[in-house]
Amino acid sequence: MSNSMHKASKFIKIANQSLVGLDAVMNYQKYNKQHRDSGRALSYSLIATSASTLGSLAGGLGGIAVAGGLARIGLNHTLINAGLKTFGTLVGGVAAAKGIDSLYENMKPVKKVINYAGDQLSQKGVEITQKFSNMAKF
Repeated sequence: MSNSMHKASKFIKIANQSLVGLDAVMNYQKYNKQHRDSGRALSYSLIATSASTLGSLAGGLGGIAVAGGLARIGLNHTLINAGLKTFGTLVGGVAAAKGIDSLYENMKPVKKVINYAGDQLSQKGVEITQKFSNMAKF
């Protein structure tokens, strides 16, 4: 791999990680704004971001597979390979995020599981806050 391709690959990895972090924050803010429940917002954000990350990984692997297929028929170019991997990563991540969002909005069992996890997080947060509050009184 050439030095410029190595730098481009490193940049793509950093950009992807930054987008995952931004996605997590945006998911949290979106849910918290709609429902005013930070525990549920956190659980929704964790699940949606995890699905998006796995979708990105699957999409990237799909892009690599397509690039490998093109190489077998003689269309092997480093820029095409990088482009297919990047495109696959983006499409996979967006598709997974939209899929989770749709499942959450349209399937009550999925919504119940995510909300239950969020309620548990909220409850633990309250317990921890109370313990620290009690410690401060001493």
